[in-house]
Amino acid sequence: MRSRRIWRVLSAALPLVAALSAEAQDPHYGVVASADLANEPRRQDHLFALGAGWVRVSRSWDQIETAPGHYDWEPTDKLVAALTARGLNIYWDFSYAPGWANGNRRNNEPPKDQQALYTFVHAVVRRYGFERKQIQYWGTWNEPNLSRFYHGGVSRFVSHELPTTVNAIQAADPDAKIVVGELSSSSGAKKVGRFLKAILDVAGAAASVVSQHLYDGGDTCAGRLRLLDAIHSELLASKHGDLPLWVTETGLAGPESEKSRYLTCVVEGMKTRPWWQKTFWYRYEYERPSGSRYSFGLLDRGADPATEAPNPTYRTYQQLANPTAPQREDVP
Repeated sequence: MRSRRIWRVLSAALPLVAALSAEAQDPHYGVVASADLANEPRRQDHLFALGAGWVRVSRSWDQIETAPGHYDWEPTDKLVAALTARGLNIYWDFSYAPGWANGNRRNNEPPKDQQALYTFVHAVVRRYGFERKQIQYWGTWNEPNLSRFYHGGVSRFVSHELPTTVNAIQAADPDAKIVVGELSSSSGAKKVGRFLKAILDVAGAAASVVSQHLYDGGDTCAGRLRLLDAIHSELLASKHGDLPLWVTETGLAGPESEKSRYLTCVVEGMKTRPWWQKTFWYRYEYERPSGSRYSFGLLDRGADPATEAPNPTYRTYQQLANPTAPQREDVP
């Protein structure tokens, strides 16, 4: 009887715990993270203490569908459950084709069979969207305007992979929200605007959000904000400016003081632009570009990856996301 009473008390407290956890995560802030988070509780603890409300993360097609019709769900189940259990929202984008689907070519090559892409997307959205209600927002491809990530061109993408992915998402979960774009800013506002118009003309009413990656602009905050304003002007000119915009990648590999100033400037820029709803920092984990002394990440590490710990930019992010909350110095 005593154990039953204890369980009733705990059960009554669970909704309150969940509400407090959700309140700690700001819905305007996100990070781009590795799918390896599923096996790294230390990184999960750091992420939860960060205050971000969103994580852009996914496992690749070949990691889930290892061969045609053969699905290995366990690692992805673990990843999604670990993040959603902490009150974090997941934004998942479908990118890259496995060798068995594109003729054993590089993963930037599109699949040869659109039915294979449709079947895969439908299976993922059905499982984590319609059935489990764990993910609601889905993207279509990472930076399809750069050949290193999509070797097909604008006309191919908007006539093949885009409609296939959109149709599969809608069929799998009628309540799903579709994020389109995910374009690199490197080609400039005019070219980005033309590509976005082509994407939005095809996606139509299925599109809920426009996504943009924000780099370039002379690698200064002011230059990047001008570039984003110009891209938004292109959207307005093409009659698509009513959709909210998410910056689903932006970041800087530089000294921590410079990274923190950039992050603060970007957040202040978002606050003055009501059409800009969310910002995802690239990257959460330690990632040092080739030839650079500095990392994009919010975590730093020594020789052992297990020693990753929050750096000064992490603390800046934490304060921006939760300005009234005490900083979590006790994160293990």
